[in-house]
Amino acid sequence: ISSRCSQATCRESFIDRLTLRRQFAVFLFVMILSVLALLMLGSGPMSTLADGPVSTTGFEARDVRPRNCLELRQCSGCSDRGSGYYTVQLPSGSHTVYCDMGATAWTLVHNLPGDTPQNQYTVADAVGTPGHNFGTHFKFSDDDINYMARGDYFFKFECRTVTRGLYRSGGWTSLKNQGLWELDQNLDGRSDCSATRPNYVFADCCDASVKAISDGDVDCKNPIGCSGAGCANESHVDYGEGSMNTG
Repeated sequence: ISSRCSQATCRESFIDRLTLRRQFAVFLFVMILSVLALLMLGSGPMSTLADGPVSTTGFEARDVRPRNCLELRQCSGCSDRGSGYYTVQLPSGSHTVYCDMGATAWTLVHNLPGDTPQNQYTVADAVGTPGHNFGTHFKFSDDDINYMARGDYFFKFECRTVTRGLYRSGGWTSLKNQGLWELDQNLDGRSDCSATRPNYVFADCCDASVKAISDGDVDCKNPIGCSGAGCANESHVDYGEGSMNTG
């Protein structure tokens, strides 16, 4: 029997080879983990928190903080939220809003005590402290209102015992003589009459321009449709005259 090395030398050579194998195995393991990490970074959506929930797709951040009461209701586990005050995120910043969480979810965007002169709210900017305190006059800016609407330009108008639905294809405006207003008398989603009256924001009576509209009419822009029923005058709505008159 012959050997190319002594016993001590062979033992040292074996230990050296074993050490090299262990080092190679550790190196290979680290490389595998690095590749997996790179694959995960490039694989798709991630989420993080930065002053509120932010969703990312790749490296493009998208703000997903709620902008209205409907989004608050639709969040995971939020279906039991009752009416009350909540925080929404708008272009002008974070705001406290009142949410009417009934059959659907409505966001209060304009509060108007009966003694408020009409020329104080026929402006596009915000007025007062928008969002809360029913005893004061406030309105969000038109830009914020349309941001909350998210292209769904249906609004609910309440005045004493009168409740009406409104639709405007161009979005909300607080300015007079802008046109495109349609009114829904029974809140079924369909417009019953045009609601554009000269020198008002909107109105449902007392001018030839206020008339019944049906599906197919040029004045019917409501995507749900128009009934042709017209609007009754016994409890009419004249909004935003732009004068010192109140109500």
